[in-house]
Amino acid sequence: MIYKGLTPKIPEENHRMSRLTFVITLLLSLTFFSTAHASSSERLYYAAKGGYLQAAKELIETKNASTAYANINGETAFFAAVESGNLEMAEYLLDNRANINQPNSNRTTPLHIASRAGNLNMVNFLLENGAAPDATDNDGVTPLHEVAAAGHFDIMQQLVIKGANTEARTVRGWLPMHHAARFGHIRIVSTLLYRGTPMYIRTNDGKSIFDLAKIAGHEDLLVFLAKYAKSKQ
Repeated sequence: MIYKGLTPKIPEENHRMSRLTFVITLLLSLTFFSTAHASSSERLYYAAKGGYLQAAKELIETKNASTAYANINGETAFFAAVESGNLEMAEYLLDNRANINQPNSNRTTPLHIASRAGNLNMVNFLLENGAAPDATDNDGVTPLHEVAAAGHFDIMQQLVIKGANTEARTVRGWLPMHHAARFGHIRIVSTLLYRGTPMYIRTNDGKSIFDLAKIAGHEDLLVFLAKYAKSKQ
């Protein structure tokens, strides 16, 4: 029995669960409201982002949704599909006139995104269908810079095979090799060196690959660089 004037004590855990349920319900309601009132092209973006292929097909084939639509960040449905790693969605959108090289507002392209994520299958798909290997974002970063920093050796090889510039410079003067040295990726550094990238080239603030490896504490890379330098004397 609950006596008049007294409030039943609810466990703190139940309070937290109630708040969590409320927040989730609110977010779902807002999402539904925003997409329900969106154009078919906007809904296509959300379908691609969520991986709803059948919905994407219906929007394009029955609602005339356009793959050219970009959201406030400049991201298209194709960009969202690549970012989600959804190859089937990306293939379908490309078959329906998606622009494989359309960047977002930072000039980041789908190939940048797939390269950074280490998605070799997606990278191969993009390169085979005309993605520009030397596309640059607002900072001058290319897909090769992305994989050099992340250490994705197999993708680096594919980009180079497709003609990526191994000596492309960012706005700050960084080559892909500088990124690889900064993060200690010996295999990538050695490959770029053996392919002819100058060993002593410096960034705009004067740092060499030796400096970057030393600052980051990559002793094994420093040993390799010393041996490589000696072999070239």
